[in-house]
Amino acid sequence: MPFKIALLVLSYFLGAIPFSYVVGKWSRGINILEHGSGNAGATNTLRVLGIRLGIVVLVSDFGKGVLAAYIGYLGGGPEFAAWTSLVAILGHTFSVFIHFRGGKGVATAGGALLFLAPDVFMMAFVLWFSIVLLSKYVSLASIAAAIAVIFLSFLFVEDVYVRVLLVIFASYVLYKHNDNIKRLLNGTEKKITLKRKV
Repeated sequence: MPFKIALLVLSYFLGAIPFSYVVGKWSRGINILEHGSGNAGATNTLRVLGIRLGIVVLVSDFGKGVLAAYIGYLGGGPEFAAWTSLVAILGHTFSVFIHFRGGKGVATAGGALLFLAPDVFMMAFVLWFSIVLLSKYVSLASIAAAIAVIFLSFLFVEDVYVRVLLVIFASYVLYKHNDNIKRLLNGTEKKITLKRKV
């Protein structure tokens, strides 16, 4: 039990690494939390710093999810991997390193999903990517993908325990997009742009 607790703590701190904040400080000397949407995630990094650095943050945040799931798998199998993944997502959204602020958990949850249920990930990713291309709304794509994960988990994930935790992942991502949903409904949500502003 102490070993698993240690892995959960490790997963939190792994998830809490604020790559967008680090990249902003390192590349432009700015605090990403004070620019754009103020969100410490890949989408805001792309808007503020451009596509190259946005991709760096996206891959890094995605990697946190994969690594957290892998750590959990080594320490206790797929069910514990789902727990370490969830803790990493919470770490990303409430990072101790940036005063418990963070991103919305989409990339980190995506990395964990790839490890835990690759078939569900691929279907959700195709949906996400298609909506981004067609609408230019990353938030809409993330919301749609999260909803898809909930339904797809019931269809393709046999382990009931893992399935429930994946539904929790997706529901949490939807919760973190509450403000985006409101802006989408009233027509004030911003589309993605590749033009660097800083």
